[in-house]
Amino acid sequence: MKKRIISLLMVIVLSVAAIIGLASCGEDNSVHEKYSAYSFVYDSALGGLVINLERPQDLNYTATVIIPESSYYWADSEGGNQTDHAEAKAVVAIKSEAFKNDVSIVSMILPTYLKKIGAGAFEGCTSLKAVSISSDITEIGDDAFSGCGELRTFTLSELAGDKKSAVKTIGRNAFNSCLKLYLMDFEFAAQSTIGEKAFYYDANLPNLDLSNVSYVGSRAFAGYNPSKTIKTPSSTSAWAVDWKG
Repeated sequence: MKKRIISLLMVIVLSVAAIIGLASCGEDNSVHEKYSAYSFVYDSALGGLVINLERPQDLNYTATVIIPESSYYWADSEGGNQTDHAEAKAVVAIKSEAFKNDVSIVSMILPTYLKKIGAGAFEGCTSLKAVSISSDITEIGDDAFSGCGELRTFTLSELAGDKKSAVKTIGRNAFNSCLKLYLMDFEFAAQSTIGEKAFYYDANLPNLDLSNVSYVGSRAFAGYNPSKTIKTPSSTSAWAVDWKG
């Protein structure tokens, strides 16, 4: 009799768990709670939300961090009151220094419509190994991943399909000292620019095609592996003389 009761209870528990699991599969990864660990501000120029890590003590990163795709809860201006809205807005940018020096992050999946990674957004995230990006990213700010010595891959998410990002701007020191970075799954847009020391001493970078790049700053590729090749435009007269160090 006891065995039958135990078996019945197990069936009930498993059934409830299955229902919960199916319900969670339908979630769209949007945020609609007032006390989220993230805060959002609407940026009219970008046409979406800028995300900031408001209360880092609430988040305990042990594996992959997935940035919300959208939110119903956001402010119209910096410092304004966060308010519930009838429709969600897409997350299109990460605020400067939002995750700076967070040594617990191991991997990060960025939102589908993300366009901009702010200055110093992941600077000093020394445990970060992999970043999954959208195909919409056009700007990677100054020091965005500077000092991420464990960063190995910067690749397209599965949702991006085969369309690679056409990056327009890579700021100063953006990937400075990313010594293990060996895979970057994006292309450079026409007339794009790369700031000084952007890939400073990133010795494991792959072969690169910089044909569309109009400007490369001083020592941007100092320490580049001599066994690899960099394809350049017909003229690099506008580039810094010491762009390779």
